[in-house]
Formats: sequence, C-alpha cells, structure tokens
Amino acid sequence: MPAPLFVAGGGLVRAYCTGATKGGAVEARNALQSWIVDSNAVWSGNGVRRYNRGFVRLPAPWTATTVQFDAVSNPGGGNGFAVVVDGAYQKQLFIAQDSAPHNYVISGLTLAGGGSTVEIWEPTGSRSNVNSGVDSPYAAGYLTSVYLPYKSSLVRPTATTGIITIGDSIFGTRNPGDVNFPNAVFGCAGQLRLLAHAQGWLLTSLDYSSACMAGDGLSSANWITWIAQAAAAMGNPATVKVIYLPFRNDWSVYGNTQSNSPTACQSLLQAVINGLAYQHIVCTNIPQSSESANAGGFTLPNYRTAEAAVSGATILDGTSWGINTATDLGDGIHPNAAGVAKMVAGMRGALGL
Repeated sequence: MPAPLFVAGGGLVRAYCTGATKGGAVEARNALQSWIVDSNAVWSGNGVRRYNRGFVRLPAPWTATTVQFDAVSNPGGGNGFAVVVDGAYQKQLFIAQDSAPHNYVISGLTLAGGGSTVEIWEPTGSRSNVNSGVDSPYAAGYLTSVYLPYKSSLVRPTATTGIITIGDSIFGTRNPGDVNFPNAVFGCAGQLRLLAHAQGWLLTSLDYSSACMAGDGLSSANWITWIAQAAAAMGNPATVKVIYLPFRNDWSVYGNTQSNSPTACQSLLQAVINGLAYQHIVCTNIPQSSESANAGGFTLPNYRTAEAAVSGATILDGTSWGINTATDLGDGIHPNAAGVAKMVAGMRGALGL
C-alpha cells in the first residue's frame, strides 16, 4: 500500500469510513472482512441482504486536485467508484474484485475557485444470487478509509431534504453494455442522485438487481423499518421523499405465486405508504419489449394498474415518458443512456429536481 500523499503544511491522515461517517450507508457489517467496520449493505430484518450506495463527503472546501482512499470489492459485487465534484460526476475507478483492501489515488480534479464539495461514491451492489432469502451478510464495493489534511475530520453528510429510491435494476442500473459511467452513478437513480446533490439534497438507493418489493416475501413492516433506516442514514432530513418503481422483477421472475399477485403487491405497497409519514411517489413500470403473462397468468399491465391504484402518493405513468422499446432499451428490458434520460425527465419534476 503506498504511503499517504503529502501536502504543504503537513501530511495527510487516514480517516476511517464507518456507518457514522458515510451518507446513505445503513449497517456496519461485512462477512468476508470482519475487521472492516463498514459496508454498504442494508439489513432488512428477515435474513435477506440488500444493498444501497454509500458515499463519503470530504471536508469542504476541498482544495486539492487529488483524492486518496482505501477500498474493497468482493467477487460479483459492484466495483465502479465515482468522484463527484459540486454535484457533477468527474472521475471513475473500477477496482479489483478480490475481497482485499487496496489503496487508490485519483488525480486531475477540476475544482471551483476557493475549493469545492468533493464526494466519493460507492457502487451499487449486484451478484447473481442476490436476495435468495438466505443471503449471508455481504458487501459489494465499499470505502474503508480516506486521507485528509492534518487536523481535519470526516462527518456524515446531512441535508434538509432526502430522497430514497426503491426499485430493481430498471431503476438502479442501466443496460450492462453501457460502460461510460461506473455503477456508482449510472442508471436513473444515479442520475437523480447527481441532481439532488447538486442542489444540496441527499439521495440514497434501495435498488438492486433481483426481486423488487415482494420477491423475497418481505412484509410491509420489513420495508417500513428498512426505509426508516435509510432516512436515518441521511441524518433524518426534515423532508423525505420516497420514489418507487416497483414490481417489474416480481412480475417476471416471482409473479407466479399468489403472494406476488398484483392485488397482493398493491396491498404491500399501500401498507408501506400508510406506515411512513413521508412524501411518496409511485411510478408505474416503463414499457418492455415483451410483456406477456407470467406463470401465474398476470401481465405487466396488470401490475401497472395495481401500482396506480394506491392512495396517499403521487402517481407517475411510466408508459407516458416516451420510452421506445426498440431504441431506448439496450436489452429489451434495461434502459440505455437514452432511456435513462427519459426516465429522469419523467421523474424529476415530482421530486422537485
């Protein structure tokens, strides 16, 4: 591991990234490196392991054009980190997925006169057997420490407004063929997060790649607890907005059981909305290349109807955003860059972005 960089007036000091100093990171746990007191995983309370993006905000104003940090990525997890300056994505780094700590230096940042707000974003988690119902504690890619000027410290970012996104890979990622952005910032949720941070808000994602809200048999109580944990990880902002793009994977992969029927999914979503005194925004699913019935006989339009029928939330029609299934979906399911742009345009007004 290289020695810390040095700056005029003294050396950099190592500051550990823990659940108490990250934004959006909920639980400090890691099964593979027990000596690391952090992960970007979230415990839902019933044995299911899900993931969100954490980030570290360096002391402001940050005047160095270089950042140095230690990070780990586990096999099969996300490994694309991003450096965000004043709410704009600037640099990316894909790290080794070997479950080992490594030291990294990213140089050449462009800063505002007098310094900038600089953040390092962790990737979203993903692996093939995620959310099997028996997942052990597991983290994808995450920061373990950063290097700061002498006598400065790391604190958890807070804001008056926070946004929580909930969905599957349609929301949280984008077509795997797109490699222009690391998986810390790509996808609709990542792009919305850039907009939120640019205006001084925070955003954390409870998106992931397998089931959505009902696929693991989670109860409304599980979800209410988990969402409240995510709000606490942002410092419990005075205003919390929860935006859902639910049930697409629950329809296509898990929709053949009665518990994941459109009616059951609607009841689950309604109970979550009723249980949280936040602002709620529900987006119906965007068009897909194929929307044929699943094994239970339910179609994606059936789930859209169920989503739109909940009360106590602003309803956005995902089929009205102009998604072209031939040109805006890289694989017939996940949005490409053009599809992500249309999704962001369709959601940002309701979020105040």
